Amino acid sequence: MYELSPSYLMELVKKIENELWNKFQSYQYVKHYMIKWQKTTCSNDWNEPDECNFNIHYKINTLEINLTETLHNIKDNELLFKIAIDLGIEIPNVIYGVPLIEKILYDRYEDAHIVFKDSLKKVYEEPDVAILMANSALEAIIKKICQDERIKSCSKNHTTYNLIQHLLKEFEYFPNSKLDDRIRNIGSSLLTICQAIEGIRSENTTVHGHLKENYIVDDPLYAQFIVNTIATIGLFLINYYEKKYFQQRKEEEKEGPFNDIPF
Repeated sequence: MYELSPSYLMELVKKIENELWNKFQSYQYVKHYMIKWQKTTCSNDWNEPDECNFNIHYKINTLEINLTETLHNIKDNELLFKIAIDLGIEIPNVIYGVPLIEKILYDRYEDAHIVFKDSLKKVYEEPDVAILMANSALEAIIKKICQDERIKSCSKNHTTYNLIQHLLKEFEYFPNSKLDDRIRNIGSSLLTICQAIEGIRSENTTVHGHLKENYIVDDPLYAQFIVNTIATIGLFLINYYEKKYFQQRKEEEKEGPFNDIPF
């Protein structure tokens, strides 16, 4: 499905291998982890024909897994991506906006981070659920920002479109006559994008109610695209908020009532 360079795949396999040893530190646990990724129809009995999606390779004359050989002999790139995502390894060539926002969310937006991380794990297995969860993470980001006392509180019942509209107005970003028309149009486009994402969440996933004739997102490629889009929007909102309001707070602290005291 994905045409990637050998050097990229080698680097990805190396990251997976290192993370597995760091996480489990045991041949047995690593072996059983890899077995769980095999199809249930396959057998690890050496006396039976092996029809697995990949083979577990062992060190000579032992039952210890040869993880290097096992990983390098997985021909399905998508399976490698699934393993990497499960282990929390960045795969920027596939999910572009996620690595950066994950770190920010982990540091300062814990609730959104948990939901977003779960969304990432479902991109391949349940694409529509991944979209739903990423959308929920974006809503959590906006609600967290709105907890700042300098920003008018948003309604708990507002969905993505209403929330983004509320926040952009609070930022005085949209509408804003001081901005270049093309930049201001991006603000307008953000509203359109969020409205589309909200529509997909409501009508094109199996989680929310949907009509039989509605298309359900079942292709990981579209899930990647939409999750990337949501990550990009989330990054913009966080960065804009922190630049605008944290800088303002620093300036207010500089001009505080005790700054003129000469000692």
